[in-house]
Amino acid sequence: MDYILQKVSEEPKSFEFHGYLRAGFGVNGKGGRQVGFQAPGAIRKYRLGNEADMYCTLAFVNNWLNPADDGFHVKTLVRFALETPQFFTFDAVGLEALEIALREAYGQAGHVIKSAPEIKFWAGQRFYRRHDVHMIDWFFFDMSGYGGGVEDIDLGFGKLSVAYIGTSLLPNGLNNSEEIGLFAKNNLDIRLNVQALRGELVLWLNPSRIQGGDVDIVNEMGETIGTSSFGSANGMAAGLVHTRPKFFGGYNKVSVQYGVSAGANLSASMFNFVSRDMGDSDLTVRNPNLSDSWQLRITENAVIQPAENFSIGGVIVAQITDNGLSSDSQLRWYSIGARPIWHATKYLALALEAGVDYIDDQPNARSGYLAKFTVAPQVVTGKRFFARPNIRTYFTAAKWSDDFKGILGGDAHSDDTYGLAMGVQVENWW
Repeated sequence: MDYILQKVSEEPKSFEFHGYLRAGFGVNGKGGRQVGFQAPGAIRKYRLGNEADMYCTLAFVNNWLNPADDGFHVKTLVRFALETPQFFTFDAVGLEALEIALREAYGQAGHVIKSAPEIKFWAGQRFYRRHDVHMIDWFFFDMSGYGGGVEDIDLGFGKLSVAYIGTSLLPNGLNNSEEIGLFAKNNLDIRLNVQALRGELVLWLNPSRIQGGDVDIVNEMGETIGTSSFGSANGMAAGLVHTRPKFFGGYNKVSVQYGVSAGANLSASMFNFVSRDMGDSDLTVRNPNLSDSWQLRITENAVIQPAENFSIGGVIVAQITDNGLSSDSQLRWYSIGARPIWHATKYLALALEAGVDYIDDQPNARSGYLAKFTVAPQVVTGKRFFARPNIRTYFTAAKWSDDFKGILGGDAHSDDTYGLAMGVQVENWW
């Protein structure tokens, strides 16, 4: 039977269906709806027992079955994302109802060149060769966007991939509807994958350019509250990611990235050059001096399973962002956390997650920490860290500094420096 299942799974398929979902319900320690605990200035948060939404992605893949049977193949993929914020459902139409986004839509062709069948060509909108930390739901190396390229050119000592990726979308709070065609960021993503240090090493270089101009700044009511200028600029980003796939029953991944000027946000998009402060109702302009802005990001994350009944994941992050202004220009984010899991039986487990974020936010003249701890009994599908589907209940406690008072925990904890949450959740991917 196992042999038959294996052969069936290996057969070419004209259609594939993949996805991810998380859903559930949670309340805060005072009985109201749950709000996630995320440090202001931190890009992501520790997610176990700390997600106050329902989120789902659905990917549909069509594989062209080549009747010539000469190896040439083409696939097209479309991926939708659906989110219902803050646990609202059909009764919330007009308030915070279902949001739908098209996240991917691209085509890829392989075995085009007979002498180099491993080379692939692609074009469209794509999650481009991303790397993530699951514990904080963060794609720290993410050049996703619109464009095209060629992948896996065999150089003998490694494989080269080159892509042109761009975007013209500005962050929420900015209005460029009257200046269509004025803004764009262009990236040339160059990667070399080599086998080294008992794993795979990705070397990355990304020259980029932002085409800018003046843009109106609007508040949440759609009212213009000022004007900001995005000067055109050239930039560069570079980095490396090393993944060791066989590491104490799991894997280890370390990365270093650095970007300057137009490449300072380490992204294909124009996001993070201007952003909304989580504690303010109006937009806080962090318009950088692009020529002097830079960002350094270092990450370390691992998942290991030293024993059959025990697995653990961990993450360390250090990130310094400088907006290029003459003083009070840096935002520093440091984070460390771990999620140990005791696999009591094949289908029952107990997960704990502890994480601490420290923020030194010079532009907003505040600094402090957020500490979060979660206990989560789970029903799982095996004795593995990433066993999914996963049905869990959770109990979360958080504590933060006085500088973050009124920003963290929503209205229920606006006068507090601590908070609680509890709830149930299902998580799955396929």
